[in-house]
Amino acid sequence: MAVDVFTFERIERRRKHAGMSRRKLRKPAKWLHPRAIEREYQRHLGRYANNLSRVVNEIIVPELPALVRAVDADRPGDRKDVFNWATEVADLVEEAAIGMEPYFDATIVLVEPFAFKVSEYNQEQWQKVLRSVLGVDVFVAEPWLESLVTSFRIENVKLIKDISDKALNDIEGLVQRGLRAGQRHEELAKQIQKVTGFAKTRSQIIARDQISKLNGNLTRLRQSGLGIKRYIWQTSLDERVRPTHAQNEGVEFKWNDPPGTGNPGEDVLCRCTGDPVFESSSGLAGV
Repeated sequence: MAVDVFTFERIERRRKHAGMSRRKLRKPAKWLHPRAIEREYQRHLGRYANNLSRVVNEIIVPELPALVRAVDADRPGDRKDVFNWATEVADLVEEAAIGMEPYFDATIVLVEPFAFKVSEYNQEQWQKVLRSVLGVDVFVAEPWLESLVTSFRIENVKLIKDISDKALNDIEGLVQRGLRAGQRHEELAKQIQKVTGFAKTRSQIIARDQISKLNGNLTRLRQSGLGIKRYIWQTSLDERVRPTHAQNEGVEFKWNDPPGTGNPGEDVLCRCTGDPVFESSSGLAGV
């Protein structure tokens, strides 16, 4: 990503005006991960998963005893004046899907605002780093931001929809198979709770992963936009850091030539950051 000469000249003028040495660059401040926003997004998607569990418990689970009785009544030699239990299962799942629509709409409307929250936080961290190194604020145009936010929204809308779609599809499958196998309604209810519980876990993973990926993309684009080509890998330095990422701690990489793990934030649930490598304010990054 090219950086115009005017940007460097403007930085030098501001540094001179502030009485700072042309070559004296200080150590960058620590670039923090947006943990608070990540937790907020987890709560947001968690509510969607909770509503899924509630809808399933209100629409599908109460009908399980009747479905089991219908299967028993449909055995050879028994009466045949019973409803088609297989069709009834499909209808109940469809009813649950319709019941989720208002919650889906209420969830996706806040996806884009969350993206802008991450962008604002990332920009604050970036400016903090720039001030700590250069001693001045530096702002450049970001024509890519709107498309990045739109891409985040499109992907997250699909992921959120898939939380309920996959769970309902799994529930329909296990109920159909369970009824054919003669399972009791209590056992079917337990299996359904496992599915909705997994949907809640999945919602939390999606929230964490998507915030981390967006934050990593913003960091890379903002550093590259100022001509910075290299970074120092920084982990969260806790027990959740995977071994492959711990090996990258303190190692210098290029944004356009990342390690096998990808750049910080690209791997699943990666909370790592890339501290920019500054060389001088007149040539912010080396080749």
